[in-house]
Amino acid sequence: MSWNRIKFYSKYDGAGFSYLEKAKEILICFDEKNVYTINDLIEFYQIKLYIDNEVFLAIWTPEEIENYKSISKKMWTVIIRFWQKINDSNLLELFESLECWTIEDSFWEMVENVPAYKQISNTAFNSLINSRKVNIRAILYNEKTVQKFATELRNFLLLYEETAELLLAQYVEKHDREWQYLHFPKSLSLR
Repeated sequence: MSWNRIKFYSKYDGAGFSYLEKAKEILICFDEKNVYTINDLIEFYQIKLYIDNEVFLAIWTPEEIENYKSISKKMWTVIIRFWQKINDSNLLELFESLECWTIEDSFWEMVENVPAYKQISNTAFNSLINSRKVNIRAILYNEKTVQKFATELRNFLLLYEETAELLLAQYVEKHDREWQYLHFPKSLSLR
């Protein structure tokens, strides 16, 4: 399944401008009293990334921009409230309801930034990574999450078919373009 919603790639990615018309409609219709799904909230987070990076349509007036910034702050409050409620009892269900694997990076970024990882037990995290097809790279981008679940991630990576690829990508490949650093458990070593 693909993600047919707004996605922020980089403030330098010109393709993002095509998302801004849709973002405008979402911003205008946003109501903090509504109940939103996790996918809605991830899309709001993508919109917030555009706003935070000062990526706007040239036709937007300064007043519109200020209004959208204000709405984005309200969205952020709703997002935080939701992520603070992620715990062992709803982690698997929420993760399974993600519309596409390509948004797992945003899911884990939010788990780290809120920080919801503190509310997730090692057992629940282990169950998630071993019972679902997860985008492990999306988890490895988040240092605090990797530190908290170091044992579970180490055990997973020791059996994961693509661990060597991840290690080579991180430590051997030349990175000509913007590179997002991967974090590995300190306990993952050759010894």
